[in-house]
Amino acid sequence: MKKETDQYKHCLDLTRKLDDFRKQKLLCDVTLHAAGSTFPAHRNVLAVSCPYFYKLFTSDMKEKTAETINLEALEVRASTIEALLSYLYTGNIDVTHFNAEEIVMLADYFLITEVKAMASQELESKVNVSNCLFYLDFAGRYTCERLAQASRLFLEKHFEEVTQSDDFLSLGANEVKDIISSDNIIVGKEEIVFERIVSWIEHNRKEREVYFPQLLLCVRLCSMSRAYLETLVISHALVQEQASCLEMIENSLKITASSDPSLPQQPRKCLQPAVDVVIAITGTQTRLDSQPSSIRCYVPEENNWFEMQHFPEQINWNGFAELEQELYTVGGERNGQISDSLEKFNLNTNTWTKMPPMLKSVLFPAVATLRSCLYVIGASRANRGTLQIYSPYLDAWSLGPQLTTPREITCAVSDGRFLYAIGGMRAGDGEYLNSVERYDPDEESWIEIPSMLQARGGSCAVSFETSIFVVGGECNVRVALSSCEVYSTVVNQWHSIASMHVPRYFAGAATVGKKIYVFGGVGGSNVTLEQRRVVDRYDTETGEWNSEITMPWEAKYLRCCGFPSRRDFLAGLPQVTC
Repeated sequence: MKKETDQYKHCLDLTRKLDDFRKQKLLCDVTLHAAGSTFPAHRNVLAVSCPYFYKLFTSDMKEKTAETINLEALEVRASTIEALLSYLYTGNIDVTHFNAEEIVMLADYFLITEVKAMASQELESKVNVSNCLFYLDFAGRYTCERLAQASRLFLEKHFEEVTQSDDFLSLGANEVKDIISSDNIIVGKEEIVFERIVSWIEHNRKEREVYFPQLLLCVRLCSMSRAYLETLVISHALVQEQASCLEMIENSLKITASSDPSLPQQPRKCLQPAVDVVIAITGTQTRLDSQPSSIRCYVPEENNWFEMQHFPEQINWNGFAELEQELYTVGGERNGQISDSLEKFNLNTNTWTKMPPMLKSVLFPAVATLRSCLYVIGASRANRGTLQIYSPYLDAWSLGPQLTTPREITCAVSDGRFLYAIGGMRAGDGEYLNSVERYDPDEESWIEIPSMLQARGGSCAVSFETSIFVVGGECNVRVALSSCEVYSTVVNQWHSIASMHVPRYFAGAATVGKKIYVFGGVGGSNVTLEQRRVVDRYDTETGEWNSEITMPWEAKYLRCCGFPSRRDFLAGLPQVTC
């Protein structure tokens, strides 16, 4: 009678015993010579766990039956050989920063891709100013694509610091040319690139000055100031000694003096005009899903989404705002609990930082920014009438005056002078509201202004010139609206505008140029999954909605904000696809 056994335990015991046999030199039939030491082993184990040894022991080469294998050419320590052998027997290996380079070398030699990837990943986390050029070369020699990408990205982001190192001065001409040719290197001004070239050549001028003309071709001369070209560049000895270089500078001076806007070379991305981006955060809306909330960047000009550093934990029904190009998440639900947390996202480092917590916990908060402060209005379940104010300058919270009407699932927007709390649901009886309150930070008081035409909660709003646009929302539980209206701050009145193509509430909205983009949200029962990916786009000049753009994923609860950003901010971010 066949009996079931614990196969996993059996295999684990088997590999452990085989590794013990190896260490005790029992039944070993081959010896590896490496790093000045000998390593007895078993052919079958090596062959079954390593492609290199399988080919070696099954080919018609002399090593097929040899009792010893000479691996002394491998320039690694004996401890690293031992670590790899332990992996071949047990599947376990301890990769540290101290042995990762040698493990990459061994894994590459022995064709063990998973170990190579593991060790390469350890090195990726250690890339810095002092080693990024070394790891860029190392990754090329051992075909570690991710390490090469991480090193290259670090080099481009820290070009100014890296190119002041001795490692940079030791590079060959082709390597220097490859670096300075990149659109993605980040510099405060193009003049720095010219100065780094000069430093590299002066380090060994006799042998390197011959490379100056081809390196000068990589400098975006028309991005440099005319004064710098006239005073420091054209008079430089390296330029004066080369007729072709002198001609380049003279041509650049002619171009910068002309009124022709076209340039022979575009400025590097970091020096180009800012590009409008929209940053969106989405909640998972299920406690069973352990995935963190995603942060994504949308570039309307390219119609592309990019993946950013995910929020460090699962977050639902939170607030989100941008203040002076720093992003803040506010409250929401964390691990099933209503939160008072505030986190700040650094766009340059792609990292999150905990900030001082709010004075009161909030769920579904309405968040807006005004005069360098973050305002959190109302909430659901509790603290519905509160106004909490965060000052980044003081790094502290304070309480403002209570709302005239406590409300939940309201939305907030600022027009640069006042703060508005729009619609929502009345605390206690669940009545949807069309009332609107306006907060004056000078008077520190709320007043009611004309009500909307439609009662709505869970809507989103944006400010554009002298108008406030309010889109979507719900008028009954889980009944989504597609209707929209606009408030004129000049005439103090509301009027209807064209409806969106897709009904939605708990969506995100952002203004880009003269267009309003509405992303994600929850639709009614008549909204299909495909429709939930649709991005509604409103043209403030024509008064029409367009629904040709779609998101690569569905987001039931989404908050977003738009602002202009340097193009190099996108460097290295993976693109989001369907």
